[in-house]
Amino acid sequence: MCVHNVVDRDCNKPFTYNGTTIPEGTRVIIPIYAIHHDPELWPEPDRFDPDRFTKEERDKRHPFSWLPWGGGPRICLGMRFALMGAKVALVKVLQNYRLETCPQTKIPLELGKAGLLTPAHEVLLRARPRTAGEQNDC
Repeated sequence: MCVHNVVDRDCNKPFTYNGTTIPEGTRVIIPIYAIHHDPELWPEPDRFDPDRFTKEERDKRHPFSWLPWGGGPRICLGMRFALMGAKVALVKVLQNYRLETCPQTKIPLELGKAGLLTPAHEVLLRARPRTAGEQNDC
């Protein structure tokens, strides 16, 4: 997940796109949060929809419409390691616990104003131990 809401790059040579030229030395700011929440790219951008990331759906979009780790030659070097660690940790938790919302869970999630993709309030969930019959029921 991208923790910054923008990425910036310095233009190292003049670049023209659609008739607009960006001069050398210009700092270009890529608004990742805005791209990830653009309704033209993502219908109902605040709705959780894992089907957006099927191969068929990904092939319909521009490759830089999803930038959780940046993109191009400066993509995050630790991406694969971080993703593997996060997946292993998540699997270990979900093997033994079922995560559920509780009365204190604020829905919808409100984002903070610090410029990072952090919630405005704590995200409170209930962790219920899985029973023997639920161990393989994900």
